[in-house]
Amino acid sequence: MKPSPREVMEGLREKPVAFSRAILGRPAYWERQQEIARSVVRHHATLVPTGNMVGKTYLAAGLIHWFLFTRPNSIVLATAPSQTQLSEVLWSSVEEAYHGARVPLGGRALKSPLKIELTPGWHALAYSTTKVERLSGHHAGELFVVVDEASGVDDAIFEALRSCGPSREILIGNPLRPDGTFYERCQSAKDNPLAHVIHIDSREGPHAELDRSPWGLADKTWLATVRNDYGEGSLWWKCHVLGVFPDDAFDAVFYREWLDLAFRTIHKPHGPNRLAIDLGLGNGGDQTVLIAVDANGVLTCEASNQWTLEQAAQRAKILADRFQIEPYRITFDIEGIGADFSNRLDSVGLKGCQPYRGGGGGTKKYFNLRTGAAWRCRQRLDPNYQTMTAPGVFIPQVPFSMMKMPERSKQLLRRELQELRYELKTSQTALEDAESYKKRLKRSPDHQACFCQLWAFMN
Repeated sequence: MKPSPREVMEGLREKPVAFSRAILGRPAYWERQQEIARSVVRHHATLVPTGNMVGKTYLAAGLIHWFLFTRPNSIVLATAPSQTQLSEVLWSSVEEAYHGARVPLGGRALKSPLKIELTPGWHALAYSTTKVERLSGHHAGELFVVVDEASGVDDAIFEALRSCGPSREILIGNPLRPDGTFYERCQSAKDNPLAHVIHIDSREGPHAELDRSPWGLADKTWLATVRNDYGEGSLWWKCHVLGVFPDDAFDAVFYREWLDLAFRTIHKPHGPNRLAIDLGLGNGGDQTVLIAVDANGVLTCEASNQWTLEQAAQRAKILADRFQIEPYRITFDIEGIGADFSNRLDSVGLKGCQPYRGGGGGTKKYFNLRTGAAWRCRQRLDPNYQTMTAPGVFIPQVPFSMMKMPERSKQLLRRELQELRYELKTSQTALEDAESYKKRLKRSPDHQACFCQLWAFMN
């Protein structure tokens, strides 16, 4: 008698690779994906610190279905650091595999909560890690825990998952910081016979030598782009490409040798001209700083801790006229005391200046606008950074000059830039928060804030 689909699935209980091909009808896993799948069969816990674009989400989705459908009355619990990561990345891949399966899987796929349900008590559930209480209280003889982007998951979440008594676990993601449960479990795995660590470098991928990957894996073009954007010695490269835990959670945004070069480079004027305004309290407190630049260097810098807001607007008008800077190329910090500064600029004839709100404006790559501006500034000062003139065609950029800054401003800006640090938050780059930076610096980083603001609205 021909076996039923259910019997076929249960016969693949120890064969996740075959399940993906025969039941889900998906392309074959590449070598390192197969290694991870075999580890989940053999070990209680599989820990996978990995670079980007190696197919980890695709694999995790396949493993969720394999475990669920080959084990009657089993439970799968999946989580990630944010609801966005969970629903738009991991669970999107789960749903795609479910609806595209070669063999009808049965059950139903739900949206709220994110769930694949076969019968009551036999299901796969996905909860973001903001819902600690939802993760505890699940128990089954066969329970599989899947943690995506594990470096970003709080220790309390891991404790809640462990209280469920999982029979299998996979913790996978970029190794973003040298602390927390993911790091500690990877470090202690060599002394734990129940755990197995698999490290994957993005450059190992099957398409690393191709110009473009047909599967969206790491390829030559992507590697060249991120090498240019971040540099091979950066924290980002170590965590997102090499897939290794960093020695420190923070790294410098700007390097000393870059600043040395900028302060000795002769300025080669090239438009357009721009102006940034960082407002201080005045009356002997934090400084108000104005910096004008063109594409290749600083044109001038003025700073004072005595100016009123009206005087700061007047200085901005003088510099705008002197360097022929249109108002739409002038930015000012609208947060805090700058909330009403646009009226001061209007009163001196600078209408249409761009308000800068550094704490907002987060993107997929950058935690907020303050980070994005600083990173584009970093790229402009990096002597190894190249600009792309056509797809895949890079040319060296003209070195940036800061020679024209007053000596006192040079000293302040140099230290403030050298001290600025960043960290990685799952898929985002983030500057250390402004208050922590100010406390560590022991003063307000007014020159750095103004200088980086110049790059806030550049593509």
